[in-house]
Amino acid sequence: AIIILYATLLAGIVTSGLPATIMYYVANKATAEVDSYFTTGIVIAFLISIPITILGFYLIPYFLATQNPRIVSMAQLYLWFIPLAICASFLLANIQAKMEIRLWNFIRIVSALLWIFPLSILFIFDDVDANFVAKIYLLSLISQVVFIVLLTRNKMPKSYKIQSNLVMPIIKYSLPTTLSSYIQQS
Repeated sequence: AIIILYATLLAGIVTSGLPATIMYYVANKATAEVDSYFTTGIVIAFLISIPITILGFYLIPYFLATQNPRIVSMAQLYLWFIPLAICASFLLANIQAKMEIRLWNFIRIVSALLWIFPLSILFIFDDVDANFVAKIYLLSLISQVVFIVLLTRNKMPKSYKIQSNLVMPIIKYSLPTTLSSYIQQS
């Protein structure tokens, strides 16, 4: 659990509010603007993730100073979860905003069923440690993102134009969304 803790926490900070913001704008804007909102939003998330991931990489050894070095290394490697979370959350928000509810539900159900495969792998091996479980979990997440990309590729933006004038509206909408989710969790 300690291996995945910091990556999932940081991914939550990076993606918090942004997919919901993109969902709002994709659902409520003219078709011509939709692609730019999606592209600009995902670029914002990736740009935010770079310093957050670097910070996490250097702070994890400090926070896990009493842990085995293999656990610390795996927790650092698990930071790859952040770009996976960005991809999955934005792709799902995009199809949900476009009211592709059957596809969205299908992906959610199949993604849940895909966890049977890594869990069954863990039962095959006798000597399973936390690092092995985290690696299997990360590989499973990669396969799920590939699965989501394959199923949503025809729902993706047709144009990948980033518009700097959309950055502030996206951030202004996502910050209250983010803060409200933190208040609800407390």
